[in-house]
Amino acid sequence: MGGCSVCSCSKCFLQVDLRTRRTMGDRDKSVYFAKLAEQAERYDEMAEYMEKVGQAGSELSVEERNLLSVAYKNAVGSRRAAWRIITSVEQKEKSKGNDDNAKWAKEYCTKVEAELDKICNAILGLLDGKLIGAAANGESKVFYQKMKADYYRYIAEYKDGDDKKKAAESARLASSITMAQRPVVEQGIFQTTVNIPRSLINSFTIP
Repeated sequence: MGGCSVCSCSKCFLQVDLRTRRTMGDRDKSVYFAKLAEQAERYDEMAEYMEKVGQAGSELSVEERNLLSVAYKNAVGSRRAAWRIITSVEQKEKSKGNDDNAKWAKEYCTKVEAELDKICNAILGLLDGKLIGAAANGESKVFYQKMKADYYRYIAEYKDGDDKKKAAESARLASSITMAQRPVVEQGIFQTTVNIPRSLINSFTIP
């Protein structure tokens, strides 16, 4: 007889099952490590662990989605604050005529901008490459499009010229998609066992 025997089919099934369990075990471990990193306020590592979860390709749970948001919000938030402080110092040095100090402040600011680029590009790549496509309901789609708009807006804050315009336009497009999907979520068509935070529905930007 052709094809697999009952024994070999069972063996194949067990192999697939073991791979699935191993994958789920890795996912659970990454989520747990992300929670530990959050408690320790090690947000860069938290973001790395949640990126691994997102790269798996399956839809994130509400808890995983929130962990992802917290991780990247804090990782980028500290750099945004640093960028504002350093650019303010640079302007003050220029106004005092301290050209060397202003140049050094600008050089240091470039370092922070490179870190911002890395973080923002990582989450935007994850959103476009995995998360938005895997989103199965309106709530998830709103959540991810809102994140996309926010991180393009963050890029626009520190970029100049065409790069700034491009990031601002990308933020505008993502916001328009969010606004188009928002009424559907508000009407309660897409419901989960977890309440949708009112702040998610009413706000379109992260301070």
